[in-house]
Amino acid sequence: MSGIACLFLCATTFAANLGVGGKDLTEQYVFAEMTTRLLQSKGYKVEQKDGMGASIVRAALESVQADLYLEYTGSLVVTFNKTTAKRTFDDTYAKVTEFDGKKCLISLASSDANNMSALAIRNGNPRTEDMQPVSDLASAYISEKSILTATMADQ
Repeated sequence: MSGIACLFLCATTFAANLGVGGKDLTEQYVFAEMTTRLLQSKGYKVEQKDGMGASIVRAALESVQADLYLEYTGSLVVTFNKTTAKRTFDDTYAKVTEFDGKKCLISLASSDANNMSALAIRNGNPRTEDMQPVSDLASAYISEKSILTATMADQ
C-alpha cells in the first residue's frame, strides 16, 4: 500500500505566501484544492499551482517555486529517488525521509489514503463469474482464455 505524504521544502517554513503544487491527475487537483482551502482557513496567503506533470511539480518544489504538494510515498522513493527495492510502508517512508532530507525536503506523516486499484466486473457474465482478484483476470489472459474486451480511460 502506498500512502500519501505532504512534501515541503525546509526553507519555506516561514514564507509569507505559500505555493501549493499539484500534479495533473484528478486526485491531485482535489488534494491541492483541499490543502489550499485548509491553509487559507488558517490565515495563510496561498497560491494554488496545480496541473503540473510529476517531474515539473517536483522541480518546482526543489527550486522553491512551490512550497508543498501531496505525493505518493511510492512515487517519492521510486520515481524521484531511483530505488526499486520492495519495502514495507514504514521502510519506504524512512527511505524517502533519508533521501529527500539531503535535499532539505521534509515529508510529513502520511495520511491513511492510498492509491489501490479495483476491478469492476458485471454480475452474471459466465466468462468472468469465478473471478475474484485482478490476478484471476491476468491468469485468464495469459492462458489465452477468451474473456472479454475491456478499456481504461484516463481520469
